[in-house]
Amino acid sequence: MKLPLLLLASSIHYVSLSASPIFEEFFSPGVGTRGAVASEAQECSYIGRDLLARGGNAVDAMIGTTFCVGVIGMYHSGIGGGGFMIVRDKKGNYEAIDFRESAPTAAFEGMYQGNVNGSIYGGLSVGVPGEVRGFEYVHKKYGV
Repeated sequence: MKLPLLLLASSIHYVSLSASPIFEEFFSPGVGTRGAVASEAQECSYIGRDLLARGGNAVDAMIGTTFCVGVIGMYHSGIGGGGFMIVRDKKGNYEAIDFRESAPTAAFEGMYQGNVNGSIYGGLSVGVPGEVRGFEYVHKKYGV
């Protein structure tokens, strides 16, 4: 029982050691002293990294990286949506920011009563995207 376990552990260790240079060749890490940026697309992570290197802060890097992901992964991300974020300022205070989609200004509580299809078809069913508005707010307040 101990021999198969030892062989398995040795082979996993060997594979992890031999695969490391391959991963570094295709996914070269960005190394810095001011922060880290990770995203689903290397190009987008580089944008965030470069913003940090040019004197930007984490908010600047997040905005640049996220806009890039919205272009590269437009089928699941982008300016048509919204989100949430928690920001820590220089004094150590935190702010939770909700920039999800919102109802149109003309929306009212009973607008779907007697109009069930209105929640599915047409302009009444549309949410107003919040991503750009949220990024503008956080950049003005916390960006460089």
